[in-house]
Amino acid sequence: MKIFNKLIMISCLCGIILTSCNDKDDSNSEDSKPKALELKLSDNNVSVMEMQTVTVDVLSGSKKYKAESKDPTKALAEVSGEVVSIKGVKQGETNITVTDLQTKQTQLINVKILPIPDLVVSAYKVEVFIDSIAELTIKSGSGSYKVESQDDEVLTVELKDDKIILKGNKIGQTKILVTDLQTEQTKEISVVVKENIETVLVKAGTFVMGSPKGEEGRNPEEIQRNITLTKDFYIGKYEVTNSQYANFLNDKAQGLEQVKEWLNIAEADCQIKKQGDTYKADEGKEDYPVMFVSFAGAKEYVDWAGGRLPTEAEWEYAARGGSETQKFIYSGSNILADVAWYGDNSDSYIHKVGTKQPNELGIYDMSGNVYEWCEDWYAPYEEGDQTDPIQDEELTYRVIRGGAWYNAPKFCRVAARGTGSPKTQGKHNGFRIVFDVH
Repeated sequence: MKIFNKLIMISCLCGIILTSCNDKDDSNSEDSKPKALELKLSDNNVSVMEMQTVTVDVLSGSKKYKAESKDPTKALAEVSGEVVSIKGVKQGETNITVTDLQTKQTQLINVKILPIPDLVVSAYKVEVFIDSIAELTIKSGSGSYKVESQDDEVLTVELKDDKIILKGNKIGQTKILVTDLQTEQTKEISVVVKENIETVLVKAGTFVMGSPKGEEGRNPEEIQRNITLTKDFYIGKYEVTNSQYANFLNDKAQGLEQVKEWLNIAEADCQIKKQGDTYKADEGKEDYPVMFVSFAGAKEYVDWAGGRLPTEAEWEYAARGGSETQKFIYSGSNILADVAWYGDNSDSYIHKVGTKQPNELGIYDMSGNVYEWCEDWYAPYEEGDQTDPIQDEELTYRVIRGGAWYNAPKFCRVAARGTGSPKTQGKHNGFRIVFDVH
């Protein structure tokens, strides 16, 4: 009996051992092996510009891959880690094969190679003020650029992404060269750096120039006729000031004798003085209108600043308020004291610009303070309607407009005409600038 029981125990133990062995064999079956990760990409269709690169991520796989281009003349490919980089070479279409080096799985990336667009900049003619910043945008190109100014003394430039930052340093003209480093295309931008002058836009239009017969203080030569101005223009918000004219002298004047042709600087009441090699406005008089300026002195300044003098018709149209006119006798009002420094309120002297009310367009001092030179030679008006008139035939006198600090009201009317010899450098002679609209 003892022997029989031992046999049963041995039999049971063998069963356990066999069961254990069978379990071990099951664990090595094909079904229990880990499955290889499927090769997956973040994108199977991409577009890329010539000379540019795009990337595609490998989302799953063995982590060891290679990438081959079907046509390396159109696109190149390489793998770094789990990123496939595709560089466009030439316009067209091709595909990239991505291979998992362990599992031999492959994925195709269809690639469309686009041409680099032409280099395009937002503007090719630019005006910048001294000590001011302007900005241009590169609207299309490869994305890799270089910019340079041909004259850093006049203008400095800086590139920030697709923005070209311009800073005016000195009155003058120069050019900027913008180069696409991939295509080697170059664009030229013309730049004018101007004095920082506040201006008002005057819209083109038709107005009645001259005065009605019943207007108080009227001169019979002020015959009325319809005048059409066909072009918009900018006009100085204020008369040109002493500080602005001193900037011009410091940049342009070659010597004292030349300055004397433009400005009666020897006159005691002139508010610009030469201090060493520098011209400066008297302290506290920086924003007073420059006076004692000849016609040539006004012309030299506006040429330097990139503008011009107004024609007589432009001056009167702007003084009347342009298309916003309320048909006042004076520039901005029928009450002269509201808008002008003149004989009855000036204490016999000029005043700082912009201290009276502006006219309908926001322009100051077009009545009173100082007379303003116009481009025209003085001649009687021609009868009949006219378009963009200007008296450019050389005669004896130039036109001055607006009246001055010492005048009676009738000389400060918007229709009143004055005359001056071009060489006159009187205490009442000033001017304001006009810029054409480009």
